[in-house]
Amino acid sequence: MRRARSAWCLLVGLLALAQVGITVPPARTSATHDTPEASVEEADVGPARWLHRARAAQAWTRAHLRASDQPACADASYVSYRRSDLLPDVADQWYVASQLWADAELLRAADHDAETRCHLAKGLLFLDRLRDGGGYLARAAPDGSNVAGGLHYADDNALAGLSLLAAAEVEADPAARQRYLDAARAVATFLTTGGLWDDVFGGGFWWNSNKGDRWEGKPAQSNALAALLFARLYATTGDLTYGAWAVRTLGWMDTLLYDPNTRLYRWSARYEDMKARTGGPVLYSRYFNYDQAIVIEAQILAARYDGRADRLDRAREIGRVMHAGLWNATHGGYNLEVGVDRIYASYGAWASFGHLALYDLDGDPAWLDYARANADALDGMFRRADGGYGWRHFRCVTPVERSRSGCEGGESVWVVDQTRDGAAQAWMQHLQAAIARRLAAPPAQTGIT
Repeated sequence: MRRARSAWCLLVGLLALAQVGITVPPARTSATHDTPEASVEEADVGPARWLHRARAAQAWTRAHLRASDQPACADASYVSYRRSDLLPDVADQWYVASQLWADAELLRAADHDAETRCHLAKGLLFLDRLRDGGGYLARAAPDGSNVAGGLHYADDNALAGLSLLAAAEVEADPAARQRYLDAARAVATFLTTGGLWDDVFGGGFWWNSNKGDRWEGKPAQSNALAALLFARLYATTGDLTYGAWAVRTLGWMDTLLYDPNTRLYRWSARYEDMKARTGGPVLYSRYFNYDQAIVIEAQILAARYDGRADRLDRAREIGRVMHAGLWNATHGGYNLEVGVDRIYASYGAWASFGHLALYDLDGDPAWLDYARANADALDGMFRRADGGYGWRHFRCVTPVERSRSGCEGGESVWVVDQTRDGAAQAWMQHLQAAIARRLAAPPAQTGIT
């Protein structure tokens, strides 16, 4: 989550307009079919097709990015996944967690794959090697050695908790299921008691345990993921404490990060003087695709706790606005950021999970159409001949981009970065499996998204 955003996207953001105007359609009660990019031929989108794509992505990841101490999963003491083909000596915690969540989703869509169950279980054993002081650390070598000590990231930990909940949901053994659920609850305890939440700016989770020395400050991604974890824990356990934390976190986001003019959530709130940790909050009027998707899911689930129908109205509105403001009309797929021509396979796929949650809520096929159109566009854009997915698709605008091979033609040129990024594989697999599951069952049967 943070690596692409904190360095690369900051450079782009500084060159982009500080305030972005978004033209959006009038508010309606459902998604619409009035955009060509949201329509897909029914004959081409059966569940078998999407399952095939998801399994192909999974197979590529295992063949090229998987790391373990034994060739056979059954004999291994752990399974992890390398960051990319260019950085094979690093295993990022959130990349591994993303792959485990994708595997759990594939099991939900087609519950008969013993090998995927093994990889999920052994991958969670690898995550245990990164646990420290109640939370997960950010990265290690693929064998679990050389763990990067010191910092805990709220978004990484919330994502780990969500992956553990997904694993619990597909686990048949009651004892193993309880272990996963207990581990997810431990993550929630770490988030609420480990110092990442405080009263600065009226509440909210810091990006990491340094508490404000970076541009991210208290970002939408960390808070939305935490809210989603709490909301899912409430839905799973019935524990009112989790529901209250989901509502508390969303309340802070609604107060500080929600922009009523654009009807989207801003990137972050930070100190004015980050070195001295004083002043602020400085609010960034930048709007990222997957931030909106995570908030949509969290608002829908939080409404189960407090019964507020306006949460559902806001979720639907964000679903419409993010499509209008982030869909790339030239290439298809969702730009990472409003007003910036740059599409990432991972974040682009993640953007569709808000629309899938709305489909589960409303049963309106238009929301599913948005997700399918996005998945098709990303697949056509990024899938390479070897079956792996490229990392990002960008227009050659900034000096850094124009220096890259393929950008000789200037700002009108678009280039695909062919790096096989682990998060790209995981989130493409996850989205394809999620679409297959919904095509195989009506919304009333899909359960918590």
